[in-house]
Amino acid sequence: MDANDPAARATALSKIEAPAIGLVVGAGLGLVVSVGSMGVHALGVLGVPLVRGADERAFVFLSTVWGVGISLVWIVLCAFVVWAGLGLRSLRSYPLGLAAAVISVLPCMAPCCPISIPFGIWALIVMHAPDVRAQFRA
Repeated sequence: MDANDPAARATALSKIEAPAIGLVVGAGLGLVVSVGSMGVHALGVLGVPLVRGADERAFVFLSTVWGVGISLVWIVLCAFVVWAGLGLRSLRSYPLGLAAAVISVLPCMAPCCPISIPFGIWALIVMHAPDVRAQFRA
């Protein structure tokens, strides 16, 4: 398990490539859905004045703000997983790859969790293999 062995590095890259691509694709889809969701929620603010009654207006406004906030959190998390997943694919940073895999495994943390969860589990399993872990740069 020499970190400078090109054959060992190529083997580790081949093992991590598929789960890393799965993380990027799942998070990329989540990013698209999250941006769309934020746009829909943001447009909901325009409908607040049309609602009759102060109580209904307050409810619509607060649910809209809540929706925009949750969508913003999803956008940040999905963007991070895409970025860290690309780094994981080239064995750049173990801690960032680990964080991306863990975020992907959290249920309902992103809109595309049925896609992300299996790839997150796969990435965690592959990353913890001693021959793969030895090949990370940081």
